[in-house]
Amino acid sequence: MKLSILAKNEAILLTISCLFAGFFASGILHMVISRLTSSQAAENMGLILGEAAMLLPLFFALRLRQQRLKTFIPWRPLSRSKWLTVIIFGVGALLILDGVSAILDQFFTIPEWLQSMEEGLLWHSNLELILLIIAGVIVAPIIEELIFRGLLQQAMAGHYQVLLPALVGPAVFFTIFHVQYLLYPPAAIELLLLALTFGWIMGKTGNLLAPILMHALNNLVSLVWLGVSIDSYGLIRTDDPGTWGWFFLGAILMSAAGWQLNKEPDFIPFAIISDGKPAGFRDKYSS
Repeated sequence: MKLSILAKNEAILLTISCLFAGFFASGILHMVISRLTSSQAAENMGLILGEAAMLLPLFFALRLRQQRLKTFIPWRPLSRSKWLTVIIFGVGALLILDGVSAILDQFFTIPEWLQSMEEGLLWHSNLELILLIIAGVIVAPIIEELIFRGLLQQAMAGHYQVLLPALVGPAVFFTIFHVQYLLYPPAAIELLLLALTFGWIMGKTGNLLAPILMHALNNLVSLVWLGVSIDSYGLIRTDDPGTWGWFFLGAILMSAAGWQLNKEPDFIPFAIISDGKPAGFRDKYSS
């Protein structure tokens, strides 16, 4: 298996460019749409287009390098049992994070602007719901994981030759990208932990589809919970001891699946990079 990677500084610069492209496009689209219509469906379409705009700097860079996107995507084949393990780990991780969020929320007051933002995502028609699912469960996980874990994490792993700094850097960028949550510490901490989890699962599977699947599952659960109860943000509540059974279930699932995944060697590119151009890589599964 061959995989092209970027030099570390090049990957960081490209990631920043993708973030600015997404911020700029989203801001422009929101301003235009809000002036033309009050339709939530149009706003949801704007979310999709704003996420898609993040790919423009990437495609421009690939065009200059005369390279194809598929050569940068980690895509190690996984067995059905390994995919099942990934899913179990993902479910366990989400339950654990739900408990962490419930604890942190006890020390902070959820600001009104955050509640208003969540309420603004509520759908009032099937079209609004479909567009929101496309934006949050399909488009966002694919594009964000491609940039943060597919490109940046591999470049940093190839540079440092260890997995830990390759997890931290993309996780910080991922958290900053969701700037709307940075002013509420519990949300920022949860985002950082989520990103570290996505990165670790990428580092153990070597398949970008694994963090995409976990990311999509997280967003889908959040969307479902938004539709069920806008006043509560998860299954686990500190005022109901019975709900902590979900936390312990998550700990069991995550520990069992994580133990299995941790047996796998870290997926770290071994690349020779000269003049800013990588010569490909091999991993421990390559011949």
